[in-house]
Amino acid sequence: MTISWLRNHKKQVLLIATSALFIFYAGLLFYKLASVPNLFIDEANYANEVISFEHFGTDMHGLRYPIYFSSAWGQGQSILYSLIARPIIKFFGFSFLTFRFPMVFLSLLLIGLICGYVLFISKNYLATFLMMVIFVTSPGWFVMSRWVLDANIVPVVLGLGLVSLLFSFSTRKRMSSLFSFFISALLVGLSAYGYIATWLYLPIFLVVLVSYLYRRSLLTFTSICQYFAILFVLVLPLIYFAFSIFIKHITQPVKFLWFDIPPLPQSRTSSLIDFSGNLLHTMVRNFLTGCQMFYQGSDGLSRNGTAPFGMIFPWLLVIFTTIAFLANKRLLPEKLMLLKNVCVIALVTFIPVALITTPNYTHWNLVAVPLIILCGLGTYVVVKNLPGYVWLVLLLLTVLLPMTNFVHQYFQPNSSYRTGNIRQFSMQNTKKINQFMENKIKSRLFTDPVSRNFAYFRVYQKPINHKQYLNLQEKKPEFSDRMGPIKRYGYLRNITELNSEYRAKYDYILTISKEDAMRIEKRYGIRLKPVKNFHDGKLTYVLNKLSDK
Repeated sequence: MTISWLRNHKKQVLLIATSALFIFYAGLLFYKLASVPNLFIDEANYANEVISFEHFGTDMHGLRYPIYFSSAWGQGQSILYSLIARPIIKFFGFSFLTFRFPMVFLSLLLIGLICGYVLFISKNYLATFLMMVIFVTSPGWFVMSRWVLDANIVPVVLGLGLVSLLFSFSTRKRMSSLFSFFISALLVGLSAYGYIATWLYLPIFLVVLVSYLYRRSLLTFTSICQYFAILFVLVLPLIYFAFSIFIKHITQPVKFLWFDIPPLPQSRTSSLIDFSGNLLHTMVRNFLTGCQMFYQGSDGLSRNGTAPFGMIFPWLLVIFTTIAFLANKRLLPEKLMLLKNVCVIALVTFIPVALITTPNYTHWNLVAVPLIILCGLGTYVVVKNLPGYVWLVLLLLTVLLPMTNFVHQYFQPNSSYRTGNIRQFSMQNTKKINQFMENKIKSRLFTDPVSRNFAYFRVYQKPINHKQYLNLQEKKPEFSDRMGPIKRYGYLRNITELNSEYRAKYDYILTISKEDAMRIEKRYGIRLKPVKNFHDGKLTYVLNKLSDK
Protein backbone atom coordinates (compact mmCIF):
# COMPACT_ATOMS: atom_id res chain seq x y z
CA MET A 1 0.00 0.00 0.00
CA THR A 2 1.70 3.21 -1.21
CA ILE A 3 1.32 6.84 -0.14
CA SER A 4 -0.22 7.65 -3.51
CA TRP A 5 -2.86 4.92 -3.01
CA LEU A 6 -3.77 6.38 0.37
CA ARG A 7 -4.13 9.83 -1.17
CA ASN A 8 -6.31 8.49 -3.98
CA HIS A 9 -8.54 6.68 -1.49
CA LYS A 10 -8.51 9.29 1.26
CA LYS A 11 -12.28 9.20 1.84
CA GLN A 12 -12.38 5.43 2.18
CA VAL A 13 -9.36 5.42 4.51
CA LEU A 14 -10.89 8.09 6.74
CA LEU A 15 -14.23 6.27 6.86
CA ILE A 16 -12.52 2.99 7.80
CA ALA A 17 -10.42 4.77 10.43
CA THR A 18 -13.53 6.45 11.88
CA SER A 19 -15.37 3.13 12.09
CA ALA A 20 -12.34 1.35 13.58
CA LEU A 21 -11.96 4.03 16.26
CA PHE A 22 -15.63 3.74 17.16
CA ILE A 23 -15.50 -0.06 17.43
CA PHE A 24 -12.29 0.00 19.48
CA TYR A 25 -13.74 2.67 21.79
CA ALA A 26 -16.91 0.62 22.26
CA GLY A 27 -14.74 -2.33 23.29
CA LEU A 28 -12.96 -0.16 25.86
CA LEU A 29 -16.24 1.10 27.31
CA PHE A 30 -17.53 -2.45 27.80
CA TYR A 31 -14.22 -3.81 29.11
CA LYS A 32 -14.61 -4.84 32.79
CA LEU A 33 -17.79 -2.78 32.93
CA ALA A 34 -19.28 -4.93 35.70
CA SER A 35 -16.38 -4.30 38.09
CA VAL A 36 -14.67 -1.02 37.16
CA PRO A 37 -15.19 1.56 38.52
CA ASN A 38 -15.93 0.52 42.08
CA LEU A 39 -19.32 1.21 43.59
CA PHE A 40 -19.97 4.83 44.55
CA ILE A 41 -22.70 5.62 47.07
CA ASP A 42 -24.99 7.39 44.59
CA GLU A 43 -24.75 4.45 42.21
CA ALA A 44 -25.47 1.99 45.07
CA ASN A 45 -28.60 3.96 46.05
CA TYR A 46 -29.79 4.02 42.45
CA ALA A 47 -29.12 0.30 42.00
CA ASN A 48 -31.29 -0.42 45.04
CA GLU A 49 -34.16 1.55 43.51
CA VAL A 50 -33.89 -0.38 40.24
CA ILE A 51 -33.64 -3.75 42.04
CA SER A 52 -36.78 -2.87 44.01
CA PHE A 53 -38.66 -2.14 40.77
CA GLU A 54 -37.42 -5.37 39.19
CA HIS A 55 -38.78 -7.54 42.01
CA PHE A 56 -41.72 -5.59 43.47
CA GLY A 57 -42.76 -2.98 40.89
CA THR A 58 -42.16 -0.10 43.31
CA ASP A 59 -39.29 2.04 44.50
CA MET A 60 -37.73 1.33 47.91
CA HIS A 61 -40.44 3.45 49.57
CA GLY A 62 -43.30 1.52 47.99
CA LEU A 63 -44.26 4.09 45.32
CA ARG A 64 -45.30 2.57 41.99
CA TYR A 65 -45.18 5.65 39.71
CA PRO A 66 -42.77 8.12 41.34
CA ILE A 67 -41.92 11.34 39.53
CA TYR A 68 -38.68 11.44 41.50
CA PHE A 69 -36.99 9.06 43.93
CA SER A 70 -36.82 10.15 47.56
CA SER A 71 -33.86 7.73 47.70
CA ALA A 72 -32.28 6.48 50.91
CA TRP A 73 -32.01 9.74 52.85
CA GLY A 74 -34.61 11.95 51.19
CA GLN A 75 -31.93 13.70 49.14
CA GLY A 76 -33.69 12.69 45.92
CA GLN A 77 -32.54 11.04 42.69
CA SER A 78 -34.04 11.43 39.25
CA ILE A 79 -36.02 8.65 37.57
CA LEU A 80 -34.99 9.00 33.90
CA TYR A 81 -32.19 6.45 33.84
CA SER A 82 -34.32 3.90 35.72
CA LEU A 83 -37.02 4.16 33.04
CA ILE A 84 -34.41 3.19 30.45
CA ALA A 85 -32.66 0.49 32.48
CA ARG A 86 -35.63 -1.27 34.06
CA PRO A 87 -36.88 -3.11 30.92
CA ILE A 88 -33.38 -4.49 30.28
CA ILE A 89 -32.94 -5.57 33.90
CA LYS A 90 -36.44 -7.06 33.98
CA PHE A 91 -35.53 -9.24 31.00
CA PHE A 92 -31.91 -10.17 31.81
CA GLY A 93 -31.92 -9.79 35.61
CA PHE A 94 -29.87 -7.38 37.69
CA SER A 95 -26.11 -7.31 37.43
CA PHE A 96 -23.79 -4.35 37.18
CA LEU A 97 -23.29 -5.21 33.53
CA THR A 98 -27.01 -4.92 32.75
CA PHE A 99 -27.31 -1.92 35.08
CA ARG A 100 -24.51 0.05 33.41
CA PHE A 101 -25.12 -1.20 29.87
CA PRO A 102 -27.75 1.45 28.87
CA MET A 103 -25.40 4.27 29.85
CA VAL A 104 -22.64 2.92 27.62
CA PHE A 105 -25.01 2.11 24.77
CA LEU A 106 -26.65 5.55 24.74
CA SER A 107 -23.29 7.27 24.97
CA LEU A 108 -22.09 5.33 21.92
CA LEU A 109 -25.36 6.05 20.13
CA LEU A 110 -24.93 9.78 20.68
CA ILE A 111 -21.35 9.71 19.38
CA GLY A 112 -22.41 7.71 16.33
CA LEU A 113 -25.33 10.02 15.53
CA ILE A 114 -23.28 13.22 15.93
CA CYS A 115 -20.53 11.91 13.68
CA GLY A 116 -23.16 10.54 11.29
CA TYR A 117 -24.81 13.97 11.18
CA VAL A 118 -21.49 15.67 10.39
CA LEU A 119 -20.91 13.25 7.52
CA PHE A 120 -24.51 13.39 6.28
CA ILE A 121 -24.76 17.17 6.23
CA SER A 122 -21.26 18.10 5.05
CA LYS A 123 -19.98 14.97 3.22
CA ASN A 124 -16.68 15.89 4.87
CA TYR A 125 -14.84 12.72 5.86
CA LEU A 126 -11.97 14.54 7.59
CA ALA A 127 -14.35 16.54 9.81
CA THR A 128 -16.21 13.33 10.66
CA PHE A 129 -12.98 11.51 11.55
CA LEU A 130 -11.72 14.34 13.74
CA MET A 131 -15.08 14.60 15.54
CA MET A 132 -14.80 10.90 16.34
CA VAL A 133 -11.21 11.34 17.53
CA ILE A 134 -12.13 14.10 19.96
CA PHE A 135 -15.12 12.20 21.37
CA VAL A 136 -13.24 8.95 21.94
CA THR A 137 -10.25 10.75 23.49
CA SER A 138 -12.23 12.85 25.98
CA PRO A 139 -11.33 11.35 29.39
CA GLY A 140 -14.31 12.80 31.23
CA TRP A 141 -16.76 11.40 28.70
CA PHE A 142 -15.14 7.97 29.01
CA VAL A 143 -15.48 8.10 32.81
CA MET A 144 -19.05 9.39 32.73
CA SER A 145 -20.17 6.69 30.30
CA ARG A 146 -19.02 3.78 32.47
CA TRP A 147 -20.97 4.30 35.69
CA VAL A 148 -24.48 5.26 36.68
CA LEU A 149 -25.02 8.67 38.17
CA ASP A 150 -28.61 9.69 37.57
CA ALA A 151 -27.67 13.21 36.46
CA ASN A 152 -25.21 12.02 33.82
CA ILE A 153 -27.91 10.63 31.57
CA VAL A 154 -29.16 14.18 30.88
CA PRO A 155 -26.45 15.40 28.45
CA VAL A 156 -26.86 12.14 26.54
CA VAL A 157 -30.67 12.30 26.22
CA LEU A 158 -30.67 16.06 25.58
CA GLY A 159 -27.91 15.58 23.00
CA LEU A 160 -29.95 12.89 21.24
CA GLY A 161 -32.94 15.23 21.23
CA LEU A 162 -30.97 18.06 19.64
CA VAL A 163 -29.38 15.79 17.03
CA SER A 164 -32.88 14.58 16.13
CA LEU A 165 -33.94 18.20 15.68
CA LEU A 166 -30.96 18.89 13.43
CA PHE A 167 -31.72 15.82 11.34
CA SER A 168 -35.30 17.06 10.91
CA PHE A 169 -33.92 20.12 9.12
CA SER A 170 -31.66 18.03 6.90
CA THR A 171 -34.06 15.62 5.24
CA ARG A 172 -36.37 16.48 2.36
CA LYS A 173 -38.81 13.69 3.21
CA ARG A 174 -41.70 15.23 5.13
CA MET A 175 -42.55 12.15 7.18
CA SER A 176 -38.91 11.64 8.20
CA SER A 177 -38.65 15.30 9.13
CA LEU A 178 -41.84 15.19 11.24
CA PHE A 179 -40.75 11.98 12.93
CA SER A 180 -37.36 13.46 13.87
CA PHE A 181 -39.06 16.66 15.05
CA PHE A 182 -41.45 14.89 17.42
CA ILE A 183 -38.74 12.49 18.65
CA SER A 184 -36.67 15.57 19.45
CA ALA A 185 -39.49 17.12 21.49
CA LEU A 186 -40.01 13.82 23.33
CA LEU A 187 -36.32 13.43 24.22
CA VAL A 188 -35.82 17.06 25.25
CA GLY A 189 -38.91 16.84 27.46
CA LEU A 190 -37.74 13.60 29.05
CA SER A 191 -34.31 15.12 29.75
CA ALA A 192 -36.00 17.30 32.38
CA TYR A 193 -36.60 14.11 34.39
CA GLY A 194 -32.86 13.46 34.61
CA TYR A 195 -31.38 16.36 36.55
CA ILE A 196 -32.86 19.14 38.62
CA ALA A 197 -30.46 21.75 37.14
CA THR A 198 -32.09 21.09 33.77
CA TRP A 199 -35.18 22.87 35.09
CA LEU A 200 -33.14 26.10 35.27
CA TYR A 201 -31.32 25.55 32.00
CA LEU A 202 -33.90 24.29 29.50
CA PRO A 203 -36.26 27.31 29.50
CA ILE A 204 -33.40 29.74 28.77
CA PHE A 205 -31.70 27.49 26.24
CA LEU A 206 -34.86 26.57 24.33
CA VAL A 207 -36.17 30.13 24.07
CA VAL A 208 -32.86 31.35 22.62
CA LEU A 209 -32.51 28.27 20.39
CA VAL A 210 -35.98 28.46 18.81
CA SER A 211 -35.56 32.22 18.32
CA TYR A 212 -32.36 31.55 16.38
CA LEU A 213 -33.96 28.73 14.36
CA TYR A 214 -36.98 30.92 13.62
CA ARG A 215 -34.72 33.67 12.29
CA ARG A 216 -32.97 31.09 10.12
CA SER A 217 -36.41 30.02 8.79
CA LEU A 218 -35.82 26.49 10.04
CA LEU A 219 -38.82 26.59 12.39
CA THR A 220 -42.20 28.20 11.80
CA PHE A 221 -44.32 29.79 14.51
CA THR A 222 -46.71 26.84 14.31
CA SER A 223 -43.94 24.26 14.72
CA ILE A 224 -42.55 26.19 17.71
CA CYS A 225 -45.98 26.13 19.35
CA GLN A 226 -46.27 22.39 18.68
CA TYR A 227 -42.81 21.76 20.14
CA PHE A 228 -43.51 23.69 23.32
CA ALA A 229 -46.95 22.13 23.68
CA ILE A 230 -45.36 18.66 23.68
CA LEU A 231 -42.78 19.82 26.20
CA PHE A 232 -45.43 21.30 28.49
CA VAL A 233 -47.47 18.09 28.55
CA LEU A 234 -44.33 16.07 29.29
CA VAL A 235 -43.07 18.26 32.13
CA LEU A 236 -46.43 19.06 33.75
CA PRO A 237 -45.98 16.36 36.43
CA LEU A 238 -42.54 17.81 37.19
CA ILE A 239 -44.04 21.27 37.59
CA TYR A 240 -46.47 19.90 40.15
CA PHE A 241 -43.63 18.04 41.85
CA ALA A 242 -41.59 21.24 42.15
CA PHE A 243 -44.63 23.08 43.51
CA SER A 244 -45.22 20.32 46.09
CA ILE A 245 -41.60 20.23 47.24
CA PHE A 246 -40.55 23.88 47.20
CA ILE A 247 -43.85 25.67 47.87
CA LYS A 248 -46.10 23.27 49.78
CA HIS A 249 -43.19 21.45 51.50
CA ILE A 250 -45.06 18.13 51.59
CA THR A 251 -44.03 15.61 54.26
CA GLN A 252 -45.87 12.57 52.86
CA PRO A 253 -46.32 11.25 49.28
CA VAL A 254 -49.23 12.74 47.31
CA LYS A 255 -50.84 11.93 43.96
CA PHE A 256 -50.88 13.89 40.71
CA LEU A 257 -53.06 12.00 38.24
CA TRP A 258 -51.59 8.49 38.50
CA PHE A 259 -48.11 9.73 39.45
CA ASP A 260 -46.63 9.57 42.96
CA ILE A 261 -45.10 12.78 44.28
CA PRO A 262 -42.59 11.92 47.05
CA PRO A 263 -41.34 14.33 49.72
CA LEU A 264 -37.66 15.30 49.84
CA PRO A 265 -36.75 15.96 53.49
CA GLN A 266 -33.14 16.72 52.52
CA SER A 267 -32.84 19.91 50.48
CA ARG A 268 -31.33 19.74 46.99
CA THR A 269 -29.94 23.30 47.33
CA SER A 270 -26.49 22.03 48.37
CA SER A 271 -25.42 22.22 44.73
CA LEU A 272 -26.17 25.96 44.67
CA ILE A 273 -23.99 28.83 45.86
CA ASP A 274 -24.52 30.65 49.15
CA PHE A 275 -26.89 33.52 48.31
CA SER A 276 -26.02 35.55 51.41
CA GLY A 277 -23.37 38.27 51.45
CA ASN A 278 -21.95 39.87 48.31
CA LEU A 279 -23.98 37.90 45.77
CA LEU A 280 -22.38 39.37 42.63
CA HIS A 281 -18.88 38.61 43.89
CA THR A 282 -19.91 35.04 44.82
CA MET A 283 -21.47 34.41 41.41
CA VAL A 284 -18.47 35.72 39.46
CA ARG A 285 -16.03 33.75 41.62
CA ASN A 286 -18.16 30.63 41.20
CA PHE A 287 -18.17 31.03 37.41
CA LEU A 288 -14.39 31.57 37.24
CA THR A 289 -13.80 28.54 39.47
CA GLY A 290 -15.86 26.47 37.03
CA CYS A 291 -13.84 27.71 34.06
CA GLN A 292 -10.64 26.93 35.96
CA MET A 293 -11.94 23.39 36.54
CA PHE A 294 -12.01 22.78 32.78
CA TYR A 295 -8.66 24.26 31.82
CA GLN A 296 -6.87 22.63 34.78
CA GLY A 297 -8.38 19.25 33.90
CA SER A 298 -9.88 18.32 37.26
CA ASP A 299 -12.88 19.15 39.45
CA GLY A 300 -11.20 17.77 42.56
CA LEU A 301 -13.46 14.68 42.72
CA SER A 302 -11.54 11.46 42.12
CA ARG A 303 -14.58 9.65 40.75
CA ASN A 304 -14.91 12.25 37.94
CA GLY A 305 -11.27 12.42 36.91
CA THR A 306 -7.75 13.38 37.89
CA ALA A 307 -5.62 16.20 36.50
CA PRO A 308 -4.73 16.72 33.73
CA PHE A 309 -7.34 14.25 32.43
CA GLY A 310 -10.43 16.44 32.56
CA MET A 311 -13.63 16.30 30.55
CA ILE A 312 -11.43 17.19 27.57
CA PHE A 313 -7.65 17.51 27.61
CA PRO A 314 -7.08 21.15 28.69
CA TRP A 315 -4.62 21.89 25.89
CA LEU A 316 -7.24 20.85 23.33
CA LEU A 317 -10.09 22.61 25.09
CA VAL A 318 -8.38 25.99 25.37
CA ILE A 319 -7.03 26.07 21.82
CA PHE A 320 -9.47 24.23 19.56
CA THR A 321 -12.74 25.11 21.30
CA THR A 322 -11.77 28.80 21.16
CA ILE A 323 -10.93 28.48 17.46
CA ALA A 324 -14.31 26.89 16.73
CA PHE A 325 -16.09 29.50 18.83
CA LEU A 326 -14.57 32.25 16.70
CA ALA A 327 -14.70 30.44 13.34
CA ASN A 328 -16.78 31.95 10.54
CA LYS A 329 -17.94 30.61 7.17
CA ARG A 330 -14.50 31.14 5.65
CA LEU A 331 -12.92 28.74 8.14
CA LEU A 332 -15.74 26.27 8.68
CA PRO A 333 -18.00 24.71 6.01
CA GLU A 334 -21.32 26.54 5.91
CA LYS A 335 -23.26 23.32 6.42
CA LEU A 336 -21.49 22.80 9.76
CA MET A 337 -22.19 26.33 10.96
CA LEU A 338 -25.65 25.33 12.20
CA LEU A 339 -24.13 22.65 14.45
CA LYS A 340 -21.52 25.10 15.67
CA ASN A 341 -24.07 27.82 16.43
CA VAL A 342 -26.35 25.45 18.36
CA CYS A 343 -23.35 24.49 20.52
CA VAL A 344 -22.46 28.15 21.09
CA ILE A 345 -26.05 28.86 22.15
CA ALA A 346 -25.91 25.86 24.50
CA LEU A 347 -22.77 27.24 26.16
CA VAL A 348 -23.83 30.88 26.37
CA THR A 349 -27.26 30.06 27.81
CA PHE A 350 -25.60 27.92 30.48
CA ILE A 351 -23.89 31.01 31.96
CA PRO A 352 -26.85 31.93 34.25
CA VAL A 353 -26.83 28.37 35.62
CA ALA A 354 -23.03 28.43 35.93
CA LEU A 355 -23.22 31.56 38.06
CA ILE A 356 -25.31 29.89 40.77
CA THR A 357 -24.43 26.16 40.52
CA THR A 358 -21.28 25.03 42.33
CA PRO A 359 -18.83 23.68 39.75
CA ASN A 360 -17.91 20.05 39.21
CA TYR A 361 -18.20 17.87 36.12
CA THR A 362 -21.55 16.53 37.31
CA HIS A 363 -23.21 19.85 38.16
CA TRP A 364 -21.91 21.33 34.90
CA ASN A 365 -22.39 18.22 32.74
CA LEU A 366 -24.76 20.02 30.36
CA VAL A 367 -21.81 21.77 28.69
CA ALA A 368 -19.87 18.54 28.06
CA VAL A 369 -21.33 17.68 24.64
CA PRO A 370 -21.21 21.25 23.21
CA LEU A 371 -17.58 21.61 24.34
CA ILE A 372 -16.54 18.30 22.78
CA ILE A 373 -18.30 19.13 19.49
CA LEU A 374 -16.72 22.59 19.33
CA CYS A 375 -13.33 21.07 20.09
CA GLY A 376 -13.86 18.64 17.19
CA LEU A 377 -14.82 21.45 14.82
CA GLY A 378 -11.86 23.58 15.96
CA THR A 379 -9.51 20.66 15.38
CA TYR A 380 -10.85 20.39 11.82
CA VAL A 381 -10.27 24.12 11.18
CA VAL A 382 -6.60 23.70 12.12
CA VAL A 383 -5.93 20.29 10.60
CA LYS A 384 -7.47 20.88 7.15
CA ASN A 385 -4.65 23.30 6.27
CA LEU A 386 -1.82 21.04 7.50
CA PRO A 387 0.05 18.37 5.54
CA GLY A 388 -1.16 14.85 6.29
CA TYR A 389 1.95 13.68 8.14
CA VAL A 390 1.99 16.82 10.31
CA TRP A 391 -1.56 16.51 11.63
CA LEU A 392 -1.19 12.76 12.15
CA VAL A 393 1.87 13.37 14.35
CA LEU A 394 0.00 16.21 16.07
CA LEU A 395 -2.96 13.96 16.90
CA LEU A 396 -0.67 11.18 18.07
CA LEU A 397 1.26 13.40 20.49
CA THR A 398 -1.53 15.62 21.80
CA VAL A 399 -4.51 13.25 21.83
CA LEU A 400 -3.95 9.55 21.25
CA LEU A 401 -0.91 9.00 23.49
CA PRO A 402 -2.35 10.98 26.44
CA MET A 403 -5.65 9.06 26.13
CA THR A 404 -3.78 5.75 26.00
CA ASN A 405 -1.97 6.75 29.19
CA PHE A 406 -5.25 7.71 30.86
CA VAL A 407 -7.04 4.47 29.96
CA HIS A 408 -4.05 2.45 31.17
CA GLN A 409 -4.14 4.27 34.52
CA TYR A 410 -7.93 3.93 34.75
CA PHE A 411 -7.83 0.11 34.82
CA GLN A 412 -4.83 -0.23 37.14
CA PRO A 413 -5.48 -1.98 40.51
CA ASN A 414 -4.36 1.15 42.40
CA SER A 415 -6.43 3.51 40.27
CA SER A 416 -8.70 5.91 42.16
CA TYR A 417 -11.57 4.45 40.17
CA ARG A 418 -10.89 1.03 41.73
CA THR A 419 -9.41 1.64 45.19
CA GLY A 420 -12.34 3.59 46.54
CA ASN A 421 -12.55 6.46 48.97
CA ILE A 422 -14.68 7.34 51.97
CA ARG A 423 -17.84 7.28 49.83
CA GLN A 424 -16.89 4.42 47.53
CA PHE A 425 -16.77 0.69 48.31
CA SER A 426 -15.09 -2.21 46.58
CA MET A 427 -17.81 -4.20 44.82
CA GLN A 428 -15.83 -7.41 45.09
CA ASN A 429 -15.11 -7.00 48.82
CA THR A 430 -18.63 -5.92 49.79
CA LYS A 431 -20.11 -8.97 48.10
CA LYS A 432 -17.69 -11.32 49.92
CA ILE A 433 -18.22 -9.66 53.31
CA ASN A 434 -21.99 -9.95 52.91
CA GLN A 435 -21.67 -13.66 52.05
CA PHE A 436 -19.53 -14.19 55.16
CA MET A 437 -22.00 -12.40 57.45
CA GLU A 438 -25.05 -14.14 56.04
CA ASN A 439 -23.49 -17.44 57.12
CA LYS A 440 -23.14 -16.06 60.68
CA ILE A 441 -26.84 -15.97 61.52
CA LYS A 442 -26.47 -14.64 65.08
CA SER A 443 -23.65 -12.18 64.35
CA ARG A 444 -23.66 -8.43 63.82
CA LEU A 445 -21.25 -6.32 61.83
CA PHE A 446 -20.34 -2.89 63.19
CA THR A 447 -19.45 -0.28 60.59
CA ASP A 448 -19.25 3.49 60.32
CA PRO A 449 -21.73 4.82 59.40
CA VAL A 450 -24.63 2.44 58.86
CA SER A 451 -26.66 5.29 57.34
CA ARG A 452 -24.36 5.24 54.30
CA ASN A 453 -22.85 1.77 54.20
CA PHE A 454 -26.14 -0.14 54.33
CA ALA A 455 -26.77 0.91 50.70
CA TYR A 456 -23.67 -0.97 49.52
CA PHE A 457 -24.60 -4.16 51.37
CA ARG A 458 -28.25 -4.04 50.31
CA VAL A 459 -27.21 -4.32 46.65
CA TYR A 460 -25.81 -7.80 47.33
CA GLN A 461 -28.52 -9.02 49.69
CA LYS A 462 -31.77 -10.77 48.87
CA PRO A 463 -34.20 -8.15 47.48
CA ILE A 464 -36.71 -6.89 50.03
CA ASN A 465 -39.96 -4.98 49.68
CA HIS A 466 -40.87 -1.69 51.27
CA LYS A 467 -42.33 -3.18 54.48
CA GLN A 468 -39.32 -5.46 55.00
CA TYR A 469 -36.98 -2.49 54.45
CA LEU A 470 -38.66 -0.55 57.26
CA ASN A 471 -38.56 -3.58 59.58
CA LEU A 472 -34.77 -3.89 59.22
CA GLN A 473 -34.12 -0.47 60.75
CA GLU A 474 -35.10 1.42 63.88
CA LYS A 475 -38.70 2.58 64.19
CA LYS A 476 -39.33 6.19 63.17
CA PRO A 477 -41.42 8.16 60.63
CA GLU A 478 -40.29 7.07 57.17
CA PHE A 479 -39.99 10.55 55.65
CA SER A 480 -38.37 12.20 58.68
CA ASP A 481 -35.48 14.65 58.49
CA ARG A 482 -33.09 11.72 58.99
CA MET A 483 -34.43 9.14 56.58
CA GLY A 484 -33.05 5.64 56.28
CA PRO A 485 -31.22 3.47 58.82
CA ILE A 486 -29.19 5.36 61.41
CA LYS A 487 -28.32 2.81 64.09
CA ARG A 488 -29.07 -0.56 62.49
CA TYR A 489 -29.93 -2.33 59.27
CA GLY A 490 -30.29 -6.11 59.39
CA TYR A 491 -27.01 -7.49 60.74
CA LEU A 492 -25.34 -4.05 60.36
CA ARG A 493 -24.88 -1.86 63.43
CA ASN A 494 -23.52 1.66 63.62
CA ILE A 495 -20.16 1.81 65.36
CA THR A 496 -21.53 4.29 67.92
CA GLU A 497 -23.68 1.42 69.28
CA LEU A 498 -20.64 -0.67 70.23
CA ASN A 499 -20.81 -0.10 73.97
CA SER A 500 -24.50 -0.94 74.23
CA GLU A 501 -24.97 -3.69 71.65
CA TYR A 502 -21.87 -5.74 70.97
CA ARG A 503 -21.60 -9.36 72.07
CA ALA A 504 -18.04 -10.63 72.31
CA LYS A 505 -18.98 -14.16 71.35
CA TYR A 506 -20.68 -13.32 68.06
CA ASP A 507 -19.95 -9.89 66.63
CA TYR A 508 -17.51 -8.40 64.11
CA ILE A 509 -16.26 -4.99 63.12
CA LEU A 510 -14.98 -3.74 59.76
CA THR A 511 -11.76 -1.68 59.63
CA ILE A 512 -9.75 -0.33 56.71
CA SER A 513 -6.29 0.05 58.31
CA LYS A 514 -4.23 -0.75 61.43
CA GLU A 515 -4.60 2.86 62.52
CA ASP A 516 -8.36 2.59 62.18
CA ALA A 517 -8.39 -0.57 64.32
CA MET A 518 -6.16 0.98 67.03
CA ARG A 519 -8.37 4.07 67.20
CA ILE A 520 -11.49 1.95 67.70
CA GLU A 521 -9.80 -0.21 70.40
CA LYS A 522 -8.70 2.86 72.32
CA ARG A 523 -11.99 4.71 72.03
CA TYR A 524 -14.31 1.85 72.95
CA GLY A 525 -12.07 -0.17 75.28
CA ILE A 526 -12.29 -3.40 73.29
CA ARG A 527 -9.91 -5.78 71.54
CA LEU A 528 -10.05 -6.56 67.83
CA LYS A 529 -8.82 -9.88 66.48
CA PRO A 530 -8.36 -9.95 62.68
CA VAL A 531 -10.32 -12.85 61.22
CA LYS A 532 -10.33 -12.29 57.48
CA ASN A 533 -8.80 -9.87 55.00
CA PHE A 534 -10.58 -8.79 51.84
CA HIS A 535 -8.30 -7.42 49.11
CA ASP A 536 -9.07 -5.43 45.98
CA GLY A 537 -5.99 -3.81 44.49
CA LYS A 538 -4.35 -1.78 47.25
CA LEU A 539 -7.65 -1.54 49.13
CA THR A 540 -8.00 -3.97 52.04
CA TYR A 541 -10.92 -4.42 54.43
CA VAL A 542 -10.22 -6.31 57.66
CA LEU A 543 -13.00 -8.21 59.37
CA ASN A 544 -12.26 -8.30 63.10
CA LYS A 545 -13.81 -10.41 65.88
CA LEU A 546 -14.77 -8.33 68.92
CA SER A 547 -13.68 -9.27 72.42
CA ASP A 548 -13.30 -7.63 75.84
CA LYS A 549 -9.88 -6.46 76.94
